[in-house]
Parts: sequence; structure tokens; C-alpha cells
Amino acid sequence: MATTPHTPAHPRVAALRAQREAAERRAAQLKAQERDLAARLTAQQRERDRRDDTRRKILAGSMLLAATADAPELRRQLLAQLDAYLERDTDRSLFSLPPRPAVAGVQP
Repeated sequence: MATTPHTPAHPRVAALRAQREAAERRAAQLKAQERDLAARLTAQQRERDRRDDTRRKILAGSMLLAATADAPELRRQLLAQLDAYLERDTDRSLFSLPPRPAVAGVQP
């Protein structure tokens, strides 16, 4: 039986099928690249947001410490707030606050 343009064994049909499969592979590669790029951009944005948040905290803290330098009552209020807020002894020592007393039954 001779092959016609409509039979699957025809070279033209096989060539078109191969082209379609190559295009599908390329499309899958491009989708993967798009997902990778989106993930990288999201990670970069999260990193920028984290850096910005840290910078805001540093600037706000710097401003507050400068404001308390010549205002003893404001400094006392700030230290009272920090005493209530800070839990880690290493953080408390930065402000010359005493370590927190150990709570019975709680491991440090």
C-alpha cells in the first residue's frame, strides 16, 4: 500500500509531528524559565523588604536613642519599655538591663 499525505507514515506528517514535539519541549522549557525567574524576583523582593525593614528599625532606634540623650525622663520611659519587651539576656545587656529572673520549670 502506498503512503498518501493523509497516512501517519508519510514523511511530511512525521516531520510536522517532530516539529510540534520540538515546539512543545521548547514551550515547556520557556515555562520552566518563567517560573524560575518569577521565583528569583520574588526572593529578591523579599530580601529588599527585609533589608528595608531592618533599615527602618535602625533609623527609628537611632532617632529614639538620640532623643533620649538629653531627656532623662524619656530615657527612663524607654528603658522601662525595653525592660518589659526584651527577653534575651544578650539583648537586655545592650541596654544595661539585668537578666530576666528564671521562671520555675522553664529551661533557658
